Amino acid sequence: MEFINTTINYNPTRFCKQHRPRMKGISYRGSRICFDRYALQALEPAWIASRQIEAERCAMTRNVRHGGKICVSIFLDKPKNMYG
Repeated sequence: MEFINTTINYNPTRFCKQHRPRMKGISYRGSRICFDRYALQALEPAWIASRQIEAERCAMTRNVRHGGKICVSIFLDKPKNMYG
């Protein structure tokens, strides 16, 4: 009688995907200007990709005159891939 090895060897996942909560309501914190005198503020909640942040930064640097400073205070804290 032959012994058949039926154990399954699997690799555990290295990083688990985070759950993305629903965006609802208006944020009351983090809406004050902290760095300079002028700022852009979003009018509605949305998921922003890193490409969109980079495109916004490039557009602002084109329109800023010589010697202007740009400070982007957005950081990506939730991973998002093409599958959802």
